[in-house]
Amino acid sequence: MKTFIYLILMLLTMTAIFAFSTDNGKETNAKSSAIVKPIESTLKATSQKTFETEKEKTDYWKKINSKITVAVRKGAHATIFCLLSIFTLLFFRSLKIEDADAIMFTILLCILYAASDEFHQNFLNGRDGKFSDVCIDTFGAWIGTMIVHIVCKLKYRKTNRKLHFKVK
Repeated sequence: MKTFIYLILMLLTMTAIFAFSTDNGKETNAKSSAIVKPIESTLKATSQKTFETEKEKTDYWKKINSKITVAVRKGAHATIFCLLSIFTLLFFRSLKIEDADAIMFTILLCILYAASDEFHQNFLNGRDGKFSDVCIDTFGAWIGTMIVHIVCKLKYRKTNRKLHFKVK
């Protein structure tokens, strides 16, 4: 049953990635703005920065908006591929594949999916595929595999420690 659940979660995450990737440039910018605008508004409201001209103020906040947008978008890439790798690694582990192989398969699958996702974006209006995004996706996938690996090792140690104390 666990295997089926992990497979469904993995496929749902892949579907979400594909759905986000099918947005054209305008749609993806609108989704990013929904997160960026509140952050920018909060920064503006709490800022003590003064400006000599209106142009200086406008230019400053355009740069801040651009930096926040990049952070939000790249963070989204890393986060969703982190989730994909967690579900994928749990799926492979549930099939009793050894840890090293399961990690390798997980990272490889995530890299291939990230590359195909970026390739797909080349065909959408206002979008383009970027190698840097594949790298960010891969980093997110690596983080996810490390989270699962560490949690599983800690769980294993805790279980074995209890068994060790019961034997004595």
